[in-house]
Amino acid sequence: MVGVYPLDLFNIFVNYFAGSLNIFFGIALIFFAYLGAKFRMPNGVFIPLIALFVVMMAGLGYQALYVVTIFLIAFTVYWILSKEVKY
Repeated sequence: MVGVYPLDLFNIFVNYFAGSLNIFFGIALIFFAYLGAKFRMPNGVFIPLIALFVVMMAGLGYQALYVVTIFLIAFTVYWILSKEVKY
């Protein structure tokens, strides 16, 4: 008999909670946006959080989102450098 193992988080969250990987990805992005709004995260924290999430999800078949990650990293580097040059 095969059951649900306690630490099989992929199976629990993707197959039972969301139903598919695409729906899980959307729910996770909405959850991160909610956390960013609730804790009032600045863009300098929220953008690297989303970029890290996209890089981790790329191993599951979302390689096309690397372009989004590159833009997020470029924006973060631009933001950091603009703060340094300004002061």
